[in-house]
Amino acid sequence: MSAFDVIVELIEPRCGCERSAAKALARDLIVVGLGGRASFMNDYARGVSARTLTTVLNDVSRVCRVAAGTMRVCVMRETAFVVNMSVLQSREGWERALVSLEGAQPEMAGKALGEKAWRDWERIREAMAKEMAKNAEGTIDLDEIIEANEIEISPPTIAGLFLDFPVVYAFKTKAMSHAGDVLSQCDLTVHSISCYKVDEEEGAMRDENVYGWSIPTQLAEKMEKSSKDSGISRWYSKSADILSAYNFVVSHNIHRQSAACVKIVF
Repeated sequence: MSAFDVIVELIEPRCGCERSAAKALARDLIVVGLGGRASFMNDYARGVSARTLTTVLNDVSRVCRVAAGTMRVCVMRETAFVVNMSVLQSREGWERALVSLEGAQPEMAGKALGEKAWRDWERIREAMAKEMAKNAEGTIDLDEIIEANEIEISPPTIAGLFLDFPVVYAFKTKAMSHAGDVLSQCDLTVHSISCYKVDEEEGAMRDENVYGWSIPTQLAEKMEKSSKDSGISRWYSKSADILSAYNFVVSHNIHRQSAACVKIVF
């Protein structure tokens, strides 16, 4: 039995979720546990609480052969993130493009906003490390950290950094409504990873989008011309290599999303 199957069998009865949700959680826990990405956001297994996820992490860590306490559950705006703290603390050298949504149209973030975003992000990481040292097993309340440290960058910006997106939308919390309006008026280029497991029953062998992020198409075209490696290949390969090792067929997809589309991909 593979590590994936073992984790599914751990999660399904203890989290009380459907088999499909247990498999999705097992997939994401393995990718995060083995360092494919710093975290994942549980916005799909809605009946599984942050506290419930916390209770399974020691067993998941044992199956993934990572040190107990490396994987932690954080909560921001009632949404749970499972974070690999070792990976999170080592991400400083990764290149990320910050796109400002504070102006009339999206543009690459200037020095002031960029420095503010990275400074706030570093304060969040430091506060998380301190909280982890004080409380070895409980959930980490990011909302408390944000308030206590007077963090100004928005929850979508923080989430983008947690999720290792190569391109992150940068804006302050007070500009959230404006940022949504600006983004809704742009054509977007959306990068996603989809996969399916080859040893599933034939009827279940279908692609499922699992991770994704967007960038305004005009900026995407500029980035492609000015940079040989924007981090996109690394974003894809880190997760894809792990998923492939567990019999997933993985694809990197790129599609265009027209302006005024109902779904906004932050």
